Amino acid sequence: MERQDRLLLFLLLGLFSTLLLVLGWSFFYDASNRFLAGTESAITPVEATLPSLPPLRSTDPVTGSTDPRAITITVFSDFTCVSCKLSEQEMIRAVTAFKHPIRVIWRDLPISSTSRDAMLGALAGRCAHAQGKFWELHDIFFASKKRLDEPSIHDLVGKANLDEQAFNACFTKSLALGAIQQDVALAHQSLIVSTPTFFVGNEPAVTGYVSANQFKRLLTNAGARK
Repeated sequence: MERQDRLLLFLLLGLFSTLLLVLGWSFFYDASNRFLAGTESAITPVEATLPSLPPLRSTDPVTGSTDPRAITITVFSDFTCVSCKLSEQEMIRAVTAFKHPIRVIWRDLPISSTSRDAMLGALAGRCAHAQGKFWELHDIFFASKKRLDEPSIHDLVGKANLDEQAFNACFTKSLALGAIQQDVALAHQSLIVSTPTFFVGNEPAVTGYVSANQFKRLLTNAGARK
């Protein structure tokens, strides 16, 4: 190939490469501008799947109004969880101030993989529920500053006016274990994996510490849908 032909070939290749660079930059610049202007996402959004409320059961501990118009708060909780304790205090403040009938349903979600005490607390609560005293023991557990180990549980049970012989038989034999395991399985199937998780009416789930003001907003929104 003659020297002149080689120079012409290199020149054409250079022009072609420059053209590709210009076109590529033009496409990138245009896409970036549309993204920054809010007209087009640079990344295709992935729709997140939110936790859903599993079917309620007649065996779930319930307190509050029996009015069919009542707003239902369902909480997946753990007696050893600090955020659960603090959030329930905030929930009580909000519910007390809210002028609408409300009921609260408890669902067990003990984080037993990190704490044996969590499962013991859940078992104790269910054994108290068998005597119709779940909420009495619930309040005692959350008010206590003790670690919720087995000796503490037996000590606190004495303050809930339970039949201690019946409680001990239920607790020692883990008679409520099946109901707790079912709650945990249903929670995980519904993408509920941490405590506390609250469902207020038909509002989306909220997880972690929830303040009284947040509860008031959720209750107001749920009441507006009634």
